[in-house]
Amino acid sequence: MIAHINIASLVQSEDVPYCGIVLEQVLREFGEQMQLGTHGYSCRDGGFRFVVSDNSFPHPHANDPLVIEDPVNVMNNVTRNTYKAPAVQKACQDALDKFRNLAVKANDNDHSLIADIFK
Repeated sequence: MIAHINIASLVQSEDVPYCGIVLEQVLREFGEQMQLGTHGYSCRDGGFRFVVSDNSFPHPHANDPLVIEDPVNVMNNVTRNTYKAPAVQKACQDALDKFRNLAVKANDNDHSLIADIFK
């Protein structure tokens, strides 16, 4: 579902804690950027996010709160039975907020705690 995120571009140098960057990006995608009922996801062509309903041609599952196309059959929404997507999104947003708060707290050496955790 996050295949459209270019993970390699997130790593700026060897000093950056790779796991922390990936975790933050995943939580940001699910907690802030994903708009239930508006965005869908596909694994085709390296993965991408798309709008499920626009004025010209709505996706066949545009009424579902979460749309993830089956990689074998794009007409199949593998998340059609999802019913707690808003709760998962809220949990991701809460985790992202806590993660960001932890990232700015300093330890005794005046470094970010997040950098210490993921090294």
